[in-house]
Amino acid sequence: MAELQTIESKVSVTFEPAVLEINDFEKMKEAIENMASFYDSQVITREQKKGAESSRAELINMEKQLEEERKRIKAIYNKPLQNYETQMKELVSIIQRPLNQIRDGLKEIEQGERDERESVLIKYLIEKSEEFNLPEMGIEVEQLQQPNWLNKGNFTQKGVGTKLANEIESVIEAAIKEAEQKETNRKVILSFCETVDVEPEGWLAQLDYKSPTEIMQTIQDKLKADKERLERIERDWKELTELEEKNAQTLEIEVVEPFEPIVIEQQEPIIMDTIQVRGTLTQLKALNAWAVVNGVEVTPYEPGFALDDLPF
Repeated sequence: MAELQTIESKVSVTFEPAVLEINDFEKMKEAIENMASFYDSQVITREQKKGAESSRAELINMEKQLEEERKRIKAIYNKPLQNYETQMKELVSIIQRPLNQIRDGLKEIEQGERDERESVLIKYLIEKSEEFNLPEMGIEVEQLQQPNWLNKGNFTQKGVGTKLANEIESVIEAAIKEAEQKETNRKVILSFCETVDVEPEGWLAQLDYKSPTEIMQTIQDKLKADKERLERIERDWKELTELEEKNAQTLEIEVVEPFEPIVIEQQEPIIMDTIQVRGTLTQLKALNAWAVVNGVEVTPYEPGFALDDLPF
């Protein structure tokens, strides 16, 4: 690229501060104040309507004259400033054209240099990864890389600088210790699960957010709760069985003749009704037998539940 040309950047501007003042301002202000004070104390009545309308027109006209004069002088006063700003913006726009082009070129060069540093860094990390056997520990190169490692100051013409090399080695040592600790934690949970005879897979996954001590305590709590629940079920089942046996021993069963079917004199419509019955096992069996003899179709009230082949 050709050598850049330079110009004198200081802009020479002819500028004379303008004097802008209202002649006899204080006298005019006093006159307007007196007029305003006069109207401030007036209470407009119906009889004064015409006079008030005339005064309003006079005040509006005066206000209009002042505003028009203000705008006229402002336009004259601002005109050189507007011309100045237009010319300065034109000069700046001319400079921005090559400036943006140079910026884009430098940005592209800097990105290329960054890509080169990243290539050198990755190659160095791969070498260190193989040196410390990181793949065997499940440690990937991407896990090691830090955002600030690609800074220009971390590299020399020969490659990775000493400061960065030392930092990388410290990060690798920390990663190795973390991997070893994870493996130790995994073995602890595997051994504990084997001891208490539970599947380890689900508990191993909790090592991402729990310590081995917390996991083992959770397992113990679950085993205790499961044991108590099983004991409670067994106890309830035993009590139910004993109660049924007691009822069977004390219940006097009346021997009856086989049920005679009900004789239907004429064809009747079939209807469906839902009922809930309550009685002993023997009574429910007898009721079921009567229903079967008389051709009454019975379906379970709760699907999937049946007691000794009874349909209800």
